[in-house]
Amino acid sequence: MLIYVYISQLTTNVECFTLVFYHFEDSEEYTFPQFAYKNTLLRNLVLSSCQLNPFGTVNWSNLISLSLEDVKLTHGSMKKILTGCPNLECLELKTFYGINLTIEDYRDNKNGPWLEIFAPHIQKLQLLGYCGERRIRQRNVASLVTIVIKAVFRLYIDHDDEEYNLEDFYNEEQQNLEKECRYLKELLHGVAHVENLELGTGCIQDLVARFVDEDEQSRRFETHNFDCSLRHLKTINIIYFHGAPSENKYILPLKKYLLKIVTVLEKVTIDFVKMKQEFLSFPRSSPHVSVVFSHV
Repeated sequence: MLIYVYISQLTTNVECFTLVFYHFEDSEEYTFPQFAYKNTLLRNLVLSSCQLNPFGTVNWSNLISLSLEDVKLTHGSMKKILTGCPNLECLELKTFYGINLTIEDYRDNKNGPWLEIFAPHIQKLQLLGYCGERRIRQRNVASLVTIVIKAVFRLYIDHDDEEYNLEDFYNEEQQNLEKECRYLKELLHGVAHVENLELGTGCIQDLVARFVDEDEQSRRFETHNFDCSLRHLKTINIIYFHGAPSENKYILPLKKYLLKIVTVLEKVTIDFVKMKQEFLSFPRSSPHVSVVFSHV
């Protein structure tokens, strides 16, 4: 009871509040109190290892930064929390669980399982890790300025069938590859208005390198119509290159394509100095773009 009284006093009169618990085996998780979901003074909130289950509506109307770590989130609770934070600028989720854990049998769904992002005030978005069948749709990210894509869109093939042969594998691999390219294309369409785009090499490398024919690699980026003008894109960062330039040739078609279509581009940063000579020879649409090769 004392801890509830203490939190009640704090959350009523503060703008920044951090509540961190250390969860031990067989210990009961702390349940965030219902009265704390209504606070119009809070601006920064950090919660760790506690249960979030608002019964009614959430009113954190002035909250601009929310960090949740090691918490169970359901679709209903997450919707209530985000709906109650209309001015949220920064959302940080670490080691959360509960969402989609009971959803099964999406493999044959022609639309795939969608993850929709509705965050009209968010300015920076990072996508990391393996997405698998997950498809990401931005319903409202009008304020987004920077997006970091280090996610890998990879669909895996089930080899359990004894009659599965090499031809079947090749055909399914090609079908998966087309889907993965389409998933990335859909993602880029949704953020065509951003000023800063950062692509991890795994995002593109994993897709393009699987085209065994080098001419096919170039054709995919140079002749395919992405219908994605990127009218506001000013900065591109491409990071984590390894090996000689010849070993990274599957990335070059993408760079060449971006230089060709982005008309307001101002800066491209690449962390592999040995690619300088070849990269600088590419034609570009923007007369103001500077290319920076970092040595990190």
